[in-house]
Amino acid sequence: MSLSPLLSPILVLTLLLMAATGALFYFRFAGRPESNWPLLYYACAAAYLIRFEDVICSDYFCLGLGIALLLRFEFLGRIPFRLLRAAEASFLLWILWCCYRVVLWF
Repeated sequence: MSLSPLLSPILVLTLLLMAATGALFYFRFAGRPESNWPLLYYACAAAYLIRFEDVICSDYFCLGLGIALLLRFEFLGRIPFRLLRAAEASFLLWILWCCYRVVLWF
């Protein structure tokens, strides 16, 4: 018995990644920046990246991870913090766009 195309693993995992990305996008502006939840998100997104290589560019992913680490260990002033948070927000929107293209493909 084969799975229907609507229940393929890449589609289900992509939808889960989209939901987690949306939650992180909201959390970055509503929550505390020193939380460990964004690092858990990036660990799960890295596992997704390893499994499905063609969806997300690994160079941009590493850039987003670096920004998240800078935000997590917040040794920055107020203005660099806001710039990095805006850069991570644009990165998260890019992740959503990449995942949306996968969903449209199905």
